[in-house]
Amino acid sequence: MALSKKAQARNREIQRGHKKQLARVLQALSYATPWALASRFADIYRCVEASHAGAAALRAHGVEARPVLCGAGAFSKSEDTAVFTGLNAEECYEYAEKKEGQAFEDWAKEGTFPETPTPLHMAIRASYHGHRAFVDLTLGQLKKLGAKIPGKASIYIGDDEWPRLESNDSLIKYMRCQHEEKLSEFLVEAPLDGLAKDFVSMMEIALELDLNEEAFVKEMLKMSHALDFAKIGATRDEVLARVQEFLR
Repeated sequence: MALSKKAQARNREIQRGHKKQLARVLQALSYATPWALASRFADIYRCVEASHAGAAALRAHGVEARPVLCGAGAFSKSEDTAVFTGLNAEECYEYAEKKEGQAFEDWAKEGTFPETPTPLHMAIRASYHGHRAFVDLTLGQLKKLGAKIPGKASIYIGDDEWPRLESNDSLIKYMRCQHEEKLSEFLVEAPLDGLAKDFVSMMEIALELDLNEEAFVKEMLKMSHALDFAKIGATRDEVLARVQEFLR
């Protein structure tokens, strides 16, 4: 039996509400990420820990989520450059823009790709009432390789399995990688319960502040005075410097 126009309009309104709620929760997660990581790791671009714990925090907020291994590429339009993470050299060659017929050996002399043979990158797939999302909490991995890209986290809501996000001068593309089916081999050794709880509590603060980023930062600065820096193994200034690095 077909729904009435009024019922159809109501369903569309409900779906818009679900999509808005998903976007809010993902934004809250992006606000929480640098603060949660900086209080636990000197290297703040820990994509594996961030993605496992971030997915757990999303599930605690009613969003289906799981970590996923992937490749990521950042392309600069004005400088005609590209950098990759999560891919080996041969995979970079497959996805990079190159001259027609250009052999791998010739491209490799000009190309920019990670030196490690099997670099690793992890992100999160999420869904909420039929709306799908792809979240990369550690864009800093690409920035450390020289990518000039805006933003602290990459958030995509839509049905593309491997999304691409475009800004004025940059393009970020996500793609399948050789590790994709081997997620179980990259489980984190360190316990993540504490990190996930940090994500959850910080996300709740961000949502209570209606995603006012300035107010959220002020609250995090106040909370930072109560951290156990002896347990962290870093001073308050060092933790805040990590956050500032992440936010650049």
